[in-house]
Amino acid sequence: LFKACERSPELHFSNLISQLEKIKALLKTTLRSKRVENAADDKHGTQLTVGDVYITRHSNLGAAQIIFHLVSDESLSQMDLTSRHACMDGLRNIIRVCHEFGITTISVPLLLVTEISPELHNESWCLRRAEMVFKSVKGFMIEFAKYASTPQYTIQFYLPENIDTSVFHHCSDMIPAIFQTTGPLFADRKK
Repeated sequence: LFKACERSPELHFSNLISQLEKIKALLKTTLRSKRVENAADDKHGTQLTVGDVYITRHSNLGAAQIIFHLVSDESLSQMDLTSRHACMDGLRNIIRVCHEFGITTISVPLLLVTEISPELHNESWCLRRAEMVFKSVKGFMIEFAKYASTPQYTIQFYLPENIDTSVFHHCSDMIPAIFQTTGPLFADRKK
């Protein structure tokens, strides 16, 4: 992301470094005020925790104007994911914000990791993770659909570059089964 942002100047928003500095300052201020309110319950210090989300805005990236950064740790790429994992709450919050602010195109890393290693991530792990993310996103969309003012959304799921072709095909086959896509309805013409 840094390299892509450095290739061309940011014309409408602060540059990425400035945005990250503002987020860091806001985090310190927010956590400091929470610490005063809950002096005995200071677990987080000044760090973001797993499942937290922060947003950066961009005019110099071709495919994205808003990027949601989901905070995770190494365990996300090693463990099985459940619907109660903090990263799934973060994904839910991302979709909620998209619904609230009319963001109609969302790109989601299907496995919630950018790289996979064959020794850690076998085909069955990838398929379980993909199914969990598909079903969770569908549930989040249904949950927020009652509040949506925009009737249509485009969700693009992407996989790491080094994914096995059989995993890619299995994930592709899951989409119509989970999202229950419908075909067009044709009316008969009577002469």
